[in-house]
Amino acid sequence: MKDINMTDRKKIKAAIVNESKTSVERLAARIISLPNDGGFFVKTCVLLIDKANINAVRRLGEELEPGTTKGFLGISATSYTNVNYVEFYSSIRSFKLSKGDRITLVFENNGELMFEFKTESRPNGYLTVNSCFIDDTQLAYMAETKLQYWILTDKHSGISVKGGFECNEHNQQYRSKRGGQILLQNLVKEILLLKSDLKTA
Repeated sequence: MKDINMTDRKKIKAAIVNESKTSVERLAARIISLPNDGGFFVKTCVLLIDKANINAVRRLGEELEPGTTKGFLGISATSYTNVNYVEFYSSIRSFKLSKGDRITLVFENNGELMFEFKTESRPNGYLTVNSCFIDDTQLAYMAETKLQYWILTDKHSGISVKGGFECNEHNQQYRSKRGGQILLQNLVKEILLLKSDLKTA
């Protein structure tokens, strides 16, 4: 399996879909599937050997270990005509992306985007899901700049964990950190391309 590169953007399936259940259209630019595992978000993992996670690992133990249904945070994006969302999917029981929880995305140029969840998360199978507004400038920044790592903080416990791109037996979306970084960039680029189509739809 090769790392994701610019030529692999065609393997990311995205589409404009009508989410409305009424006669009034509600068009959205969404990711349908990604290469290799068919998911619609990029998987990232808690970085267990990072010094920043020593206390969290001691308290939460195996809950943070990467596995089929635990230990990862998914990242995706959706765009409507006038608003965008960055979406997060957590399989970590102690980090349910609840109202008031925060996630900071730290990029290779030391830039940061910080999001605080304003609504309660919702269940999606074994995952909890939440999303935050992101403007066009921030979305373009995510497309142009490689994500280095993220820090997720639970409001009630005060515990923070640090995570990033890690390939393992339960995550075959990419083979290296760089491959994961480029996959996320390409996902956001696809959303931005479709957003321009939304405005003329």
